[in-house]
Amino acid sequence: MDSDLRQLYEKDKQSKTIAITSTVIILLLLITVIILLTLLSPMNVVGESMLPSIKDGEHVLLLKRCYRIERYDVIVFKRPDSEHPPIKRVIGMGGENIRFSGNTWYIDGEPLRDDYTKEYPYDYLYDSEVGAQLASEEGLTVGEDELFVLGDNRSVSYDSHKYGCIKSDWVVGKVIKVY
Repeated sequence: MDSDLRQLYEKDKQSKTIAITSTVIILLLLITVIILLTLLSPMNVVGESMLPSIKDGEHVLLLKRCYRIERYDVIVFKRPDSEHPPIKRVIGMGGENIRFSGNTWYIDGEPLRDDYTKEYPYDYLYDSEVGAQLASEEGLTVGEDELFVLGDNRSVSYDSHKYGCIKSDWVVGKVIKVY
C-alpha cells in the first residue's frame, strides 16, 4: 500500500511539473509574439522607386520602435496624401543644407556618397518650388524635426526632391531586412 501511495504521489508530482512547464512555455511564446508584433512589422513594397535596392513586390521587415535614424537608412513613412506608405532612403537630417548641382547632391557643401543610384542615373529636378530651391545657391535647409528622403530610382520617385522634407513623426519604421 505504501508503494501505491508513493506511485500516486510521484505521478501527481510529475503531472504538476508538466503542467507548470507547459504553462511557462506557452506564456513565454505569447510574450514573444506580443513583443514581435509591437516591435516588428512586415510590409509589401509597391512601386519601383527603390530600384535596384528593393524591387516592386518584395517584402521588408520594419523595426517600429527603438531605432535611431541615420543617413542612408531606408525608412517607411505615412504621407497624408498617399494610400501606400512610401519607402525611401534618408539623405538629409535636421539642420543640414541640401543642394543639387551638376548632377550631384550636396549635403552641407559636401558631395553625397550616392552608390545606390549607379544603375539608375539621375540628372534632373522636378519642375517645382522645391526643385528650384534645391538648385539655388542657398539650397534647402532641412528643419530640425524633418528628414530629406529620396528613392534610389530617382527618376520615378516622388520624394523630397519633389515634395520637400517629411516630418520625423511620419516615420512608421526603419527597414532592417529585405526578403
